[in-house]
Amino acid sequence: MKAALDQIMIDYDNESMVAVFNDKCDGNKGTTTQRNGYTEFKTETEIRGFFSNLFTQLGSADNLDKVGPIDSGKKEGAPVVLSGNKLIRGNVFLTWSTKDLTGVNVIDWATDSFSWQTKDGVAKVWKQNIVATEPGKTCGEAAVVARDCSDNQKVCDRWDNHFAAFVAGQGFTDDTELEAALTKIMLDYTADSIVQVFDTRTQAYDKFDTPAAIKEMFKQLFTAMQEAKTDDGNGLATKLLEVEPKFNGVFLVWESTSHPKATDTFVFDDDGLIIRQNIVVQTKAPAEVKVQV
Repeated sequence: MKAALDQIMIDYDNESMVAVFNDKCDGNKGTTTQRNGYTEFKTETEIRGFFSNLFTQLGSADNLDKVGPIDSGKKEGAPVVLSGNKLIRGNVFLTWSTKDLTGVNVIDWATDSFSWQTKDGVAKVWKQNIVATEPGKTCGEAAVVARDCSDNQKVCDRWDNHFAAFVAGQGFTDDTELEAALTKIMLDYTADSIVQVFDTRTQAYDKFDTPAAIKEMFKQLFTAMQEAKTDDGNGLATKLLEVEPKFNGVFLVWESTSHPKATDTFVFDDDGLIIRQNIVVQTKAPAEVKVQV
């Protein structure tokens, strides 16, 4: 255990932060004061304690399962590592599950998004966002912290544009409104942006790495949300929203009728544009076709 902890802590320092959300919990949903199920680990001591507890919970690497993102065509996968360059920070996208665990130790699915920074030629984890489905654990309470844009107003301004465009897109009533929402949301991306999506239901992984592909992804998403709409709406709700200019990022967990589970980690460049976006969703299974004879 000590050797494993010593090795993993090489990747962290006192500027690192690990944020963990159990998506069986309500988070921000229905409240403006709480982030139930959300925990932050902000120092090397706290981060080491987090991994010590996680390793104990897992028991053995043999209990890890479905490490990915998984290529649905091959039924196997691995983390996606984007090394970055002088202008774009490194990014890692990891998904995994567990097997043969019981009770509070069960993790149905987990999503890790890592944003890195380089110090004296050495890469360190800057921000790590984890969303885990841990049905056996209780939902601890955490108070909401007010958004502070003093470190990076560009990120806050761009996020406000993105959120407004998303709300408009998911509620479009005609092609004109849809195109306007898509045009607005694409103001947040550059030719170097990469959006990765993994669906835990289908175990399909997709990468969108051109503006045209990203725009088409949002078009399909907004259309799917509209097609799942009922008399009560499309069920869109935010479960967790952390706007973090200090880390050039946004951590978002949401749900809708078409997507019962969804988590996004956004990484912004120094101009305040979305350069990396890692998304894990659970899409709704198509309705069973019943033939009456």
